[in-house]
Amino acid sequence: MRTSKLHGVVILLIIVLATSCVAVAGSAMASGFPISAGELWSERADSAQATLDSDFWFPLQQIYFSTSARNQTRNYWWQAHAMDALVMGYRRTGNSFYSSRMSSLYQGIYSSGGFTDSYYDDMEWMALAFLRAYEVTHKTYYRYEANSLWQTIQGGWSDFPGGGGFQWSTKVMYKNVPANAPACILACKLYEDLGDTTDLSWAEKIHAWVAKNLVNPQTGIILDGISYQDSVGTPNYGSYSYNYGTYLGASLSLFQITGDSTYLREAEEEANVADTLFATSDGVLKSEGTGDGGLFNGIYVYYLAKLIRQLSVKDTLGARYDSFLFDNADTLWEHGRQPGAYLFNDDWEQPPSGSVSLSVDLSGVTLLESVAYVLGDTAVTAVLQAPTSVPQKFSLSQNYPNPFNPSTEIKVALDRPGSMSLDIYNVLGQLVKVVAEGYRPAGEYTFDVSMNSFASGAYFYTLREGTEEITRKMLLLK
Repeated sequence: MRTSKLHGVVILLIIVLATSCVAVAGSAMASGFPISAGELWSERADSAQATLDSDFWFPLQQIYFSTSARNQTRNYWWQAHAMDALVMGYRRTGNSFYSSRMSSLYQGIYSSGGFTDSYYDDMEWMALAFLRAYEVTHKTYYRYEANSLWQTIQGGWSDFPGGGGFQWSTKVMYKNVPANAPACILACKLYEDLGDTTDLSWAEKIHAWVAKNLVNPQTGIILDGISYQDSVGTPNYGSYSYNYGTYLGASLSLFQITGDSTYLREAEEEANVADTLFATSDGVLKSEGTGDGGLFNGIYVYYLAKLIRQLSVKDTLGARYDSFLFDNADTLWEHGRQPGAYLFNDDWEQPPSGSVSLSVDLSGVTLLESVAYVLGDTAVTAVLQAPTSVPQKFSLSQNYPNPFNPSTEIKVALDRPGSMSLDIYNVLGQLVKVVAEGYRPAGEYTFDVSMNSFASGAYFYTLREGTEEITRKMLLLK
């Protein structure tokens, strides 16, 4: 059971609805029943996404303004995180608005200066955003540009000085977490999508360099980076939630593609350190500014949510991280947004005054999307049917029953451990539901899938692992 403030809100909401049928959050009653926590946070994410679009989108150049006052600044890596926000919205809803806006933003980024940048970390974020866009839309131009960026990024690695590591920019010999942890995540994701073991080798090499040079093995404290003058390195002891989020994400990504539990323990440990370093006494993440720092907390909660959703997270730690995430979301919603509106502050404990930075608003949107992600019906339970032997082949069974109303079972067999996904699409090819994603050991799995909120009709479900893919058709009849 959750221990966060959300429980009090939801319990009060249910009592009010049960006694007076008062509408809450614009749609507090669904089919005669009180709105669920997942639906509540999904509605809040919708509201935040709508405001992000209305207050920041610049249709003439097809990019986002840098502030809600509509200042025209490109901010290359902010646009990458805006793409990520659109991907989250599309993954959650399947609404074609998001995929259309993603395509427009892709064109706008190219037209306003191209896809490359002088900072390696910025290009890594852009490549990651494009890969995620590819995963939900299957438009190959996203994957092409991500691959192209990755080839450019590899030029930033050098064995001297420092025994390895990516430098921060093409002009500065500063090797830091921002240039290396996202590169590790990117290499992991490329390996997931394409199955090239060279990318896996890159991911392991990058992670090992960061762990050896920038992470204190006794305390878990993460340096920002090391500045080199010839062979002499000067450490920068600056510490940011960004670094913990990306290193957590890198460790989790490696666990999901290798199954090595050492990486999972590292991710858990860094989350354990981070919420003690960056939270106030109330357990709320502190402001890290309104410029680039405005994105840092959003990056941290994005990967924390992925850790929470990872099935192998220990129950006690999972509950702690879960409570931390929801307490922050409750605080942001109740105190950190503009009264009567959906613009957010860098300080999540008080409302913004004046215009809002795109970076800051994106962190707020990411937090709400992360809560909806953790709560949403994508978090189905997988029942592992422990096999007497490893399945002989990768397979996807026909759902049963079929036709169905409103629930059905989907069985999959994985002949090797790896990162898999099971997604449902409508007849237009739009993603409508993420059934499962992440690392699984070899074995047979049964997923109970409910489609109570979906319209009758034909749907397609696709199982992916590495470069292998199987699709089948199913029919919902109400």
